[in-house]
Amino acid sequence: MSLNYNDILEDESPRFNYSIPPKDQPHPKNWFGNRSKLNSPDVYEYKNINNETCFYVERKEVGNDKIFYHYSFDIDKNSWVQKAWPDNRPLFREQYLTKNSKPILLVEGEKCVKFCENNTFIKEHYLPMTWSGGGYAVSKTNFQHLKNRQVVLFPDNDEPGRLAMHEVAFNLIKNKIIEKDIKFVTIPKEILLPESWDLADQFPKGYNVENFLTPGSIYLKNYNPKENKKIWSDLEQKVIEKEIKVKQKEIINKYVYVSDRDDFRDTEKNIYLDIKRMDHWHLVLTKRGESMSKRLLKDPKLKKVYRVICHAGLSSGMVKVADEFSEVKPGIYYNTYIKPNIISKLGDVSVITNYYEWLFGKENWNVIAKFIHVLIKHGGRKINWVPVLISQVEGAGKGLLASLIKSLLGYSNVLTNVSVEQLVEKHSTVIEDRQLICLNELSFTGYKADKREVSNRLKSIFADPFIVINPKNKPNYETPNICNFMVNSNDDRCLHLEQSSRRYFIINIKHDREQIIKNLNNSNVLKTILETIKGGEQLSFLLNYFENIELVDYLEFIQRAPASSDLQDMIESSKDDIHKYLDHSFESGNGPFWQVHQEDFSGMINVFNLMHNLRGINKGEMETVPKHSQHQIETWLKSKCTRWPNGEWSKTIKSENGRIRVWLIKDKKFNGKYISEMTENEAGLIYGLNRHFPTPSDKQKWIDKFNGKQEQHSFY
Repeated sequence: MSLNYNDILEDESPRFNYSIPPKDQPHPKNWFGNRSKLNSPDVYEYKNINNETCFYVERKEVGNDKIFYHYSFDIDKNSWVQKAWPDNRPLFREQYLTKNSKPILLVEGEKCVKFCENNTFIKEHYLPMTWSGGGYAVSKTNFQHLKNRQVVLFPDNDEPGRLAMHEVAFNLIKNKIIEKDIKFVTIPKEILLPESWDLADQFPKGYNVENFLTPGSIYLKNYNPKENKKIWSDLEQKVIEKEIKVKQKEIINKYVYVSDRDDFRDTEKNIYLDIKRMDHWHLVLTKRGESMSKRLLKDPKLKKVYRVICHAGLSSGMVKVADEFSEVKPGIYYNTYIKPNIISKLGDVSVITNYYEWLFGKENWNVIAKFIHVLIKHGGRKINWVPVLISQVEGAGKGLLASLIKSLLGYSNVLTNVSVEQLVEKHSTVIEDRQLICLNELSFTGYKADKREVSNRLKSIFADPFIVINPKNKPNYETPNICNFMVNSNDDRCLHLEQSSRRYFIINIKHDREQIIKNLNNSNVLKTILETIKGGEQLSFLLNYFENIELVDYLEFIQRAPASSDLQDMIESSKDDIHKYLDHSFESGNGPFWQVHQEDFSGMINVFNLMHNLRGINKGEMETVPKHSQHQIETWLKSKCTRWPNGEWSKTIKSENGRIRVWLIKDKKFNGKYISEMTENEAGLIYGLNRHFPTPSDKQKWIDKFNGKQEQHSFY
C-alpha cells in the first residue's frame, strides 16, 4: 500500500475551489511543452462519466517509497495547482462505464489497473478500475456510477489494503449503490504472498490470475457484512468520526473559546454556548468517544482568546493587543466591532442639524455633535461622561437621534432601548461587546431599587476604566470598560445627582408638544431623519458632517462633561427633602442652627444636637421638618462643612457638657484666631455660643472667658 502525501496533508492546507479545467487549459501549464509527460506511464488522467478530464495523478518513486502528486484546476486562481480534490472524486477509468457492461474489478492503484488492462484474461472478463489517493482516501471518491453493477474487490496483500476494500464494500452497501453483487477476493495464508503484494506483482509458483478471478473460483466469495462485524463497527465509527471532523471544522470556523468565561462564543450570532450545552448538542455524534468540547479544545485550529471586547480602533476578529491602548491591557481578544459600510460624502444635512439645534439649543447641540464626532473619529476611546437627554414630551426626537448614531456606528456595535434593569442587574454582560449603549426612558418610577443606589452603580458603569463582569454561574472577570453611553428619559428626576457630580451633560428639553410636532413636520424633518436611518446617500452626508466637527482639545473633552445649567437643576431636584430644608434654614438664618440670632451660631455643630433641635425646639416647627436619618444629616454636613486640618470631617472638643465631636460649617474668626486653628478647649468655649443666653450680659461673660487666658480657664 502506497502513501499519498496530498491526502495525508490536505487538511492542513486551505480548501480550494476545484472544477473541470477549461478547454484552453487542459493540462498543467508546465506540461504544455512536454508531451512525453502526458504520455508517461506514471501520469494518470482521471476522467468522469462524461469523459471530461478532472485531474491528474503523478506517481514518483523516491527510494523504496511511492509518492503520488495530484494536479487540479483551481477556479479562483484560474490555473492548475498541486492539490487533490477534497471530495467527489471520479474513479480511474470511470469514463468506460457507459460502454462496458462487464463486471468491475476494483484494485488498489493506477499501476495495477494498467496491468489489468494489458492482461488478456482480465481484459476479457472485467473492467478494471481504482480510486485515487490510496487506502486513506476511499471516502473521498464518488462510487455512485457503479450503481447495480457487479463488483469484484481485489485487495493488496496487507492489512491496510484489505481494510480499504472493506471500506469500499461498506460505502457501496451503506449508500445502496450495490447491495448483493459484491465479491471479495480472499487468499488463504497457506498461499505465501509477499507483504503488500498486488495483482500486478509476480504470482507465486503454481498460481495465476485465472486461479483467483475465474467465475466460480473458491477465492471469489460473496461479501457478507455479518461476517465482518468488527470491521464494519470500526468503519461505522470512522464515518461518525468523519462527521464529527466536519462538524468540528464548522464549529471552529464559527466559534471562539473565551478563557475568562470558559465558554464558546458564536461569532455570527454573538451569543455564548457553555461547554455543557456544546457537548449535549453534539452528543448524538460523540456518544462513543470524546466529548465535542474536549475535541475542540485540543484542536490547535480553535481560536482562543482571553475575553471579548468591542473596540473601533482595532481590526475585527481575533486581535493581539500589546501596549498601544492605555484602556486595554495587553492580551489576546476577540473584537466584535464591525466597521460600518458607509462612504463619507459632502452634502447638505441642515434639515436634521437645524432641528436638533433648535430642540437642544445651539450650545447644547454643539456638545452632542462633538460627542458623536469622538465616537466616529476616535473609536475605542472612552468618553468619561454621559449625555442625558430629557423631554417630558414623548416623540421629541431623542430616540431618533440614537437610531441615527446606531446607523453611523454600525448596527451590531450599538445597543439602543436598554433598560436600567438590564444594565445594573447582577449578571449583566451587555457592556462587554458594544461601542455605545443607549439607556432608553430611564426612570425610577415604580422601580424597587433606591434611586441613589442605582445612580451610584450607573456612575461606576459609566466612568470606571475597568469593570467586573459577573456572568451567571461563571467566575467573575475584569474587562476594559470602553463602552460609551447615552441616556434618554422623559423623567426630569431620572438620576440622583450630588453637587460633586461631573459625569453628566444634562439637556432638559423645554419645548411643548405643539412646538415639537410643528418643527418635526416642517421641511419634512421627520421623513428625512427616518430615511437617513435606513442608510443611503443622506447617511453618507451626515457621516461627513460629524467627521468634520471641530474639536480643539479632544483629551479635555473626553475627560469631563461640559458645563450645563440643566445639571445644576437636576442636582437641586435630586436633594432629599431634609437637605432642602437644612439648606433653607442655614441660608435664611433660622431653624435648628440658631436659637435667637444668626450671629449667635458658633460655626460648629454636633450631629446629635442638630437632630435634637430638628425634633423640635418648638412644636410649631416640628411639623415642617421632613423625616430624616443620621446618615442623611451627615451627608448634608459633608456637603457644607470644611474638613479640619487633620483631614477629618469632625473633631473632638471639650464643651461644658463633656467631650463631643463637632463639624465645622463656618470657619469664623474670634480674637484674631480661626476656629480651625483652635485647641479643643478654645473650640469648646466658642461652641458654647450655640445656646440661648437669658440676657446680653450673660452672653458677654461667656465671650469674656474666650478673650481671657483660655488655657488657664476651667469652667467644666
